[in-house]
Amino acid sequence: MGGEPERRIGWPCPSGGSAPARPGGRLNAWSSTLTRIKGNADRFLAVGIYGWQFANVGELMRGYPGFDLGRFQNMMRTVFYPMNDDFLYGGDDGVSHNGACIANYWANWDLCNMASVMAIGILCDDGPMFDRAVNYFRNGAGNGSIRHAVPFLYDSQGLAQWQESGRDQGHTMMGMGQMGAICEMAWNQGVDLYGAESNRFMKAAQYVAKRPGRGGLGRHTTADRHRRRRQTDPPPGTPVLQPGFVTRARVHLERVAARGADGLHLVHAPRCAVDHVTRAQQVERGRHTDPERGSGDQVTGRAATP
Repeated sequence: MGGEPERRIGWPCPSGGSAPARPGGRLNAWSSTLTRIKGNADRFLAVGIYGWQFANVGELMRGYPGFDLGRFQNMMRTVFYPMNDDFLYGGDDGVSHNGACIANYWANWDLCNMASVMAIGILCDDGPMFDRAVNYFRNGAGNGSIRHAVPFLYDSQGLAQWQESGRDQGHTMMGMGQMGAICEMAWNQGVDLYGAESNRFMKAAQYVAKRPGRGGLGRHTTADRHRRRRQTDPPPGTPVLQPGFVTRARVHLERVAARGADGLHLVHAPRCAVDHVTRAQQVERGRHTDPERGSGDQVTGRAATP
């Protein structure tokens, strides 16, 4: 899957390209074969993490000769999306989160499934599906919604504690990256989730970036809302880094300030989180309404990759 964007850029291949080497060939192989994903609870991580990545790679390949977009969309809609939605909202039986206590799963479980629902909705030009992801981000019951993923505010420092803060850095950073992907995909569809709850994500990004050095940060020892979990601190002297999601959150503030009347970023191209999109690149194909931005916000283009 990861090689498809490179094949898209490098096509035609010097070798002449056997079918799997052509742009979209591997995606066609998956969509012609995959009918079910099963296993233990980790299957929900699989459909979440691989789901939003697959959907974005599929969008990158849109329009390339030989890529069966319709079949790929069907795979995403029938194999990945039902499991994503079941984890977040509950399926026919209404039982979500694999039947566990609502606070059992760390934020990253919700976030990867939320990202997958959003990305598939964009890929499939499905407004209601996209809106389900936005609604869960704002109001979801699990640890991935914005107020639960960032449960504690430290107003005097302009910071907010991430739900997985104090856990190993790999999981903490992963969750932040997933929320950043959600915010960027939504932004490129005309919905501002970066600024939700007074820039709550940015405050958490700053907190996570500062956490390795500790430096007088506030700290709650309950990582979730219902149970105490043991948390660990990085060893003293751990370097303080500036993760990309912190920079991205700051870029959001800058572009909001400079946006003006004609500066909305509401399209799928150029498919990269760090690129800006000109109005000339916009192609109107749909419309969403975001409660926090009013009824005049358009969603143009097909999809947005984080």
